[in-house]
Amino acid sequence: MRVFIKPLKIVVIMGRNLAISLDRTDELLAELQEEYQRALGQREVSDKAVHLTHEVCTLLRSVLDRAARRYWEMHVSPSLSERDRKTAKVYFPIASDEHEFRSTIGRGTTKRRGTKPSATTC
Repeated sequence: MRVFIKPLKIVVIMGRNLAISLDRTDELLAELQEEYQRALGQREVSDKAVHLTHEVCTLLRSVLDRAARRYWEMHVSPSLSERDRKTAKVYFPIASDEHEFRSTIGRGTTKRRGTKPSATTC
């Protein structure tokens, strides 16, 4: 059994809605684990297990996007011109490997600042 302790500072930085989404993810993961245990006994992955997996991944992707947006609003946006703020595309880049991730990050960083892509840019 996992116990998650969310320090108040983290919740304030993330925003209450993100914390609630992460709590919901924990609930879905527990349900998913139970469903996969049943599926192991039957030696077949159920439609419900597939759906729960999709639900968890979708929710986590949403949390990553919202966290990236919140970080951008707090730490990046204030230093940009109004024009740059309006044209910015802010999201958490989803990639299948590190090279693709760095390439995606680089599209936004090299144009504006002349810097090399970095996985820590987000």
